[in-house]
Amino acid sequence: FKQKTAYEIKECDWSSDVCSSDLSLAFSAYAANSGNAKEIKALYKKAVNSYFKGNLTQSKDYFNQILSLDPKQKKAKRYLNTKIPTKQKSLAKKKVKKQAAQNKNIHKKKVGVLYKEALSHYSKGNLVESEATFQEIIVLVPTEKRAKHYVEKKIPAKRKALAKKRTSKAKVAKDESVIPFDDSEKRLLDETTKSY
Repeated sequence: FKQKTAYEIKECDWSSDVCSSDLSLAFSAYAANSGNAKEIKALYKKAVNSYFKGNLTQSKDYFNQILSLDPKQKKAKRYLNTKIPTKQKSLAKKKVKKQAAQNKNIHKKKVGVLYKEALSHYSKGNLVESEATFQEIIVLVPTEKRAKHYVEKKIPAKRKALAKKRTSKAKVAKDESVIPFDDSEKRLLDETTKSY
């Protein structure tokens, strides 16, 4: 293949890939004997252009037309049997990679939203909801270390702290239910107990 000109690149004109020597070799045997040589040459240029533009279905159609005009065309057979299937596989792999990248971005966004939600529940003290949301993140991304850290360490620690806080509040409330006597109440109590 020869080097492309700026015009060929801009216009996606790949016809120069079919060098005049290639064309003369491919079609010289048929030029004298066949009235289809010009048509085959034109179809070949269209087929190769379509191939390089990535329009493989159209390229196949052109190559099949060439073979219907002349079944001995080796280059057309090579494109149909080898080059086009190889390019189809390559394009399919690119499509799968692109889809995987898009899915990964969607996945990242979803995990980000769930993470914010889990932190919000955690900061409000809704530990059950927080833990459930972190567990959902871990299901989506089993290697997510921050979510595991919250589930395994931070949430249990906060539960213990809240339990201690509740226990101390209950103790204070119990202590506050027994109101200490002032001096006048003490005297009154003493007098009442003496009389009995």
